[in-house]
Amino acid sequence: MRLDSANEKRIMPAMKTARDIITAFGGLVAFSEITGIVYPTVQSLQHRDKIDVKYWKLIAAHAAARGIEGVTIQTLCDMALSKFPDVKVRKHKPKPAPADA
Repeated sequence: MRLDSANEKRIMPAMKTARDIITAFGGLVAFSEITGIVYPTVQSLQHRDKIDVKYWKLIAAHAAARGIEGVTIQTLCDMALSKFPDVKVRKHKPKPAPADA
């Protein structure tokens, strides 16, 4: 991480893990204090390398407010989807309506 002195934003490498997100906020304690997520939960998020969907909006809003680039809903979604690289999305074919007898 480096600080861009021109606009005081934290410039972070690409966010790929929960640890990257938590580090961008300054570590476990800072992340907990900033977001209001209790410390043991933050530890669990980092350990599991998974940030639950229910926290995404909160984390993205706090990141934006603090000028932490690269922490967005899209980033969090991409991180979650990266855990399932073999999942293929199939087009849904609606079932035909039953014929009236």
